[in-house]
Amino acid sequence: MSTQPSTPDEPVENFFDPEEQLSPSAPAVAHRHPFPTATLVLGLVAIVVAVLVLGANLLNWTFDPAIVGVSLLAGAGFLMIIGGILTHRQSDGKA
Repeated sequence: MSTQPSTPDEPVENFFDPEEQLSPSAPAVAHRHPFPTATLVLGLVAIVVAVLVLGANLLNWTFDPAIVGVSLLAGAGFLMIIGGILTHRQSDGKA
């Protein structure tokens, strides 16, 4: 191990991806993370469940839990598919 400072000609080690070396000639490209579709869908499902529970307790709504459960799963699945398609289209640059 040398005590001399590194020179700009030496390649810099990238700690995030060891296979990728940074060089002065390579332009820096910012990587965009995909939109957190699952987080959004989970939040929407939680809001719908909260509204239904409050409605059942405060407003005396009655509903079939099986129909509500199937509808929530179907709606969440549909939103996940749509979100995945939109995220894929944006990452390809075909917005």
